[in-house]
Amino acid sequence: MNQTCYALAPKAKHARWYLRFLADDLLVRLVAQAHGSVFDTITTRTFERARTVDPGPVVLKLFETHVSPVVARIRSLHYENVTLAKLRDALLPRLLSGELSVAQAEQGEAMA
Repeated sequence: MNQTCYALAPKAKHARWYLRFLADDLLVRLVAQAHGSVFDTITTRTFERARTVDPGPVVLKLFETHVSPVVARIRSLHYENVTLAKLRDALLPRLLSGELSVAQAEQGEAMA
């Protein structure tokens, strides 16, 4: 994308999550190989030197089939967690100040 920001895109159709987790795993090694005069940089040459295993299309497709629903669930739970944190942050001060009672909050009066 530019000299300090890279994007990875899988060549194989069914390799999205494999590439994501592979990149996470490689990050430690890539950072260790980073170099530069002002600050350490991961270059395209750093990527070219990185060695990984190609599991092949059958294993990739199987991996994606099993991992995709798990990742979808993780994302769903993350968004639910963010929503609940926002609700907590909105309600807690009102509950602590006495402006709102638990019974009112349970009845939905908190959003009125």
